[in-house]
Amino acid sequence: MIFKGTKVSNGYAIGKVKVIHQQEILVSSKKVDDVIVEFNRVKKAIENVVAKIRDEKRLYSNRLNVDDLLIFDAHITMAQDPEVLSLIKLEIEKNHESAEYAINKVFDDVIKTFQSLDDEYFRERAEDVEAVKRKILCELLKIEEVDIDNIDEKVIIASYDLTPSQTARLNKNNTLGFITETGGVTSHSAIMARSLDIPAVLGVKGIMVHLKDGDLLIIDSEEGLVILNPTEEQIKEYENKIRLSQVYTEKLNLIKKLPTATLDDRKICLAANIGNLIDYEKALEVNSDGVGLFRTEFLFMDRPSLPTEDEQFEVYKTVLSGMNPKRVVVRTVDIGGDKKLEYMPLPKEMNPFLGLRAIRLSLTYKEMFKTQIRALLRASVYGELAIMFPMISTIDEIKNSLNVLDQAKQELLNEGYEVSDNIEIGIMIETPASAILCEKFVKYVNFFSIGTNDLIQYTLAADRMNEHVSYLYQPFNPAILRLIKMVVDTAHKYNRWVGVCGEMASDKYAALLLVGLGVDELSMNSTNLLYIKDIIINSNYKDLKHLAQRSLMLEEEEDVINYLKEHTDI
Repeated sequence: MIFKGTKVSNGYAIGKVKVIHQQEILVSSKKVDDVIVEFNRVKKAIENVVAKIRDEKRLYSNRLNVDDLLIFDAHITMAQDPEVLSLIKLEIEKNHESAEYAINKVFDDVIKTFQSLDDEYFRERAEDVEAVKRKILCELLKIEEVDIDNIDEKVIIASYDLTPSQTARLNKNNTLGFITETGGVTSHSAIMARSLDIPAVLGVKGIMVHLKDGDLLIIDSEEGLVILNPTEEQIKEYENKIRLSQVYTEKLNLIKKLPTATLDDRKICLAANIGNLIDYEKALEVNSDGVGLFRTEFLFMDRPSLPTEDEQFEVYKTVLSGMNPKRVVVRTVDIGGDKKLEYMPLPKEMNPFLGLRAIRLSLTYKEMFKTQIRALLRASVYGELAIMFPMISTIDEIKNSLNVLDQAKQELLNEGYEVSDNIEIGIMIETPASAILCEKFVKYVNFFSIGTNDLIQYTLAADRMNEHVSYLYQPFNPAILRLIKMVVDTAHKYNRWVGVCGEMASDKYAALLLVGLGVDELSMNSTNLLYIKDIIINSNYKDLKHLAQRSLMLEEEEDVINYLKEHTDI
C-alpha cells in the first residue's frame, strides 16, 4: 500500500513503525460562576506554558540551529497574543464559559482563519496554532505530552503530528525516519527534519488508521512516498537504494582531505555556515576549508540580558582556535526582521525586513556593537579572523562600523590586550545598492560575501515565503547572475575575494554556475559540503566559465536552468 506525502528531507528508511498516539482532548461547554478565577486560570496556564517552551528552547539550543530555535519563539508569541487573550477573556466573562472551552473555541477560530488562506506558508501556521492550543489545554487539564525520549529500538516514528519539542527530542540513533499526517515543506517538523538530517515524509493524509506498532514501512523522502507492508521486490529495491546511498557517502568521506580544486586546478574555498557550536563540530567533521558564515545571533537569543564580552570571547576563541589556520568569517549580530530579543524592545514596524535590523540596529545600539567587536578582537590572536558586517547599504554605514572597530581596538590595546594585525574586514552584499556601489566599498574592505537569499528578495521585490509571489523568487534569474558577476569582477579588479553564503551555494547547478562566474568561496551547511565538493573537483573551470558566460546571455530563469541541465553531467 503506497501513500503520497510531501518530501521535506532526503534519504530512505526501511523499518518497523512505532505509532505515537497523542491523547485526544475533548472539551465541551461548562458554565462557571467566578469569571475572575477562571480567567486567572487561563493566565497562569499560559504563563506556565511559555516558561516550559523557553526551557525547551534552552535545552535544545546546542542541538538545533538558530532558524530552528525561532520556532519556539513563534510559539511563545502565539501563546501570549494579546488579541487572542482578550477574546478568551470575553468568552469567559460574557458567556461564563470554562477556561478550557474558551481557549478551545478562540484558538479553533484562529486555526480556521489560517486554514482558509490561499498562501501555503500561512496555512501551515495553523498547525503551530494547534500545537500551542494543545499545550495550554494540556497544562490546564494536567495531561502529560507523549514521551518519545525512551524509545530504545530502531524504528520509524508515525504520528498525526509532532510538536517542535517532540521533533527536537528524536534520538537520531534510534529514529530511522518519521512520518506525520500533517505538515508541509515550511512546517516546524520539516524544518527540523532537514536540520537533524532525518528522512521524513509529512502530510501523509489518512495513514494513521492503517498503522499499528510493528508494521513494516519504507520511507522514500526523495519522492515523498510511504510504502506500508512492502513486497519483497520493493524491499530489495530500497535496500539497493540505501546501499548505493551508503556507498556514495563512503565515497564522499574519502574526498574529505582532498583540496577543493577543479580538474584544471582552479582552487575554491569550500567553507561551512555555522550558527552554534554544534554546527562548528559538524564543520570539523567534514573538514571544511574554514567558516564562511558564523552567525552569532545564538549568543544573544533566549536569555534575559545581553551576553557579556567574556561570554562572547570564549565562544569566538573556541571556534577560531579549533579552525586555525583556516579562516573564520564572523558576521556581527543580525537581529531584527524575524529575530527578536526579549530584553530589547524594538519598534513595531510594518515591514521589519526593511526596517531596523542587522548593521542598522548595531549602529543604533553602539555599546552592544562595541562589546561584540571587543570580544572578537580579543579572540583574533587565536586564529584567522575575518569580521563581516551585514546589510551594509551605504558608505556611511561601513565608515561608522569601522569607527566602532577602531575605537574598540584602541581601547583593548590601551588595556594591555593583544589584537591580531591580520584581521580581514568584509561586508555582506544583500541589497542591490551594495552590489551597484561595490566599487566604492572596495577601499574599506578585504572581501565581499554575497547573501543570495536576501539579495534575490530585495532585487526582485518578492518574499519567498509568500505563495502569491514565490514565482518571482528566482535564484537563476539573469538579473541576479549579472549582479553577482558585477561584484566578482569589481572585487577581482582590486584584488579582493568574493564568497557566497546563501542557499545558492549548496545547489548543485548554482554552485557550478557560481564557480564559473568567478566566485572564490562557497559557504553552506556542512551536510551539503562534501556533495558540492565532489561535483566541483570533477569539473573543469574552463567549461564552467563558458556555462556562466552563456547563462548571462539568456533571458529567463527557466532558460538558465534548462541550459545548465543540458550542459552538465550531474
